[in-house]
Amino acid sequence: MEFVALIRDLAIILLAILAIVQITLLLLVTIVLWKAVKPLTQTAQSTLKNVEATTHMMADTAVNPIIRMAGMAAGAKAVMAALAKRGKR
Repeated sequence: MEFVALIRDLAIILLAILAIVQITLLLLVTIVLWKAVKPLTQTAQSTLKNVEATTHMMADTAVNPIIRMAGMAAGAKAVMAALAKRGKR
């Protein structure tokens, strides 16, 4: 009976040591991955800021003038339609 208790105790100790080793390895892998991913997130943030600046520039230089011109054209069309209706009376 003592032999079985000794084997049980050794198994418990061995499993505890293996659990500690696994936790340590998992922690090391997490730290390594964190250090590898951190520069990637900084690069992604920089790229995102670049895209945002480009989008604002395109909106200011191309899209907004086109929208203003389309608005003016629609207004001119409405004025012409109103004048045409007035002339038919």
